[in-house]
Order: sequence, then C-alpha cells, then structure tokens
Amino acid sequence: MSRSITIKKETFSRLQSHAEPLVDTIESVINKILDAYEVNNNENSNKEIRDNILTLNPFIAPDLTHSKVIYAEINGKPLDKKNSNWNGILNILAESVAKDAGNDTDKLHQNLSVRFVKGLKTDEGFRYLQKVGISVQGQDANGSWRAIAHAIQALGYSLILRITWRDREGAFYPGKTGEFCISSR
Repeated sequence: MSRSITIKKETFSRLQSHAEPLVDTIESVINKILDAYEVNNNENSNKEIRDNILTLNPFIAPDLTHSKVIYAEINGKPLDKKNSNWNGILNILAESVAKDAGNDTDKLHQNLSVRFVKGLKTDEGFRYLQKVGISVQGQDANGSWRAIAHAIQALGYSLILRITWRDREGAFYPGKTGEFCISSR
C-alpha cells in the first residue's frame, strides 16, 4: 500500500543530496538512508568503537573499497611492511594453504577461495608463488578479505588486521580505522 507524505523543502533538498541523478527515486534514497542507519545502529553491527578503532565483524565485513592495511599479525607474529597489504597477506595465506594441502587438489580448492592455477601464470592479474608452484589471481580489498578470512579459518590460524579507509567519496567509513580479529581454533 502506497502512502503520501509531505516533507519540507529543506528535507527534500537533503534527500536530493544523497541521490544519484537519473537513477534514484525518493523511495530508493530513503531506503539507502535507512540501510545506513540500520547498519550503524544494529546490535550486531560492525561498529563497536574502542579507542577510536572500529571493531569489525570479520564475518559480516563492511565494504572495504578505498581501504588499506596498516597492520597485520598472523598467529601472533606481525607481518613486515612489504607484505602488509591486501594481496601480500593473501599470498602468504595461499602459500600456507598450498603447503597444508600438499598434493590434495580438492583440499586446495576448498581452502583457497580465489582463482589459482598450478604452475607459472603472470597475465590476467595472476602472481606466481614460487615456493608452492601455484599462481594466484590478485583481488580487490573485498575479495582479498573474503579469501583471507576463509583461509585463516581453514588453517585454524589467528589474525589481527588493522585497516584504514581513505578519506574519499565511496569509502564506507571515510578516514576511520578498523580492526578485524579472528581467533585460532
């Protein structure tokens, strides 16, 4: 059942400022605003603030577009700065998953949730991991996080990962820092 509502010009202007021209309707903008409100106020939300660091739910991650890793620790050991980025962490875990799987290709496919091929492949975003003889396709931040979280769980490792969002349009928490924690089993 549709309802008619009356709003002030100022409120309508505020709604327009959140709309994508020629795409959004008044209803779609209201739904976007309600979605954002519910994410930020839900008891199971990602947002639990501790010392200006958002505690992020690793299994219901926010959009990580425009984020970067600022600290990573696997099994209590901090990663060096060279590997403390989305794909660097993914590569480390892909190597661990491959070593853990040995020659069991099914186990490798089950525990490594990104595209990979055995052997050398360097086109289409693949990077060769010489230690284990596979090539893994690079991911954006969201794809990397899903694969990282999956591998950490499959391996039974612990992880602390601190990230920051760049202060730009399209970032979920512009200028904020967040932390994912996964405990070992």
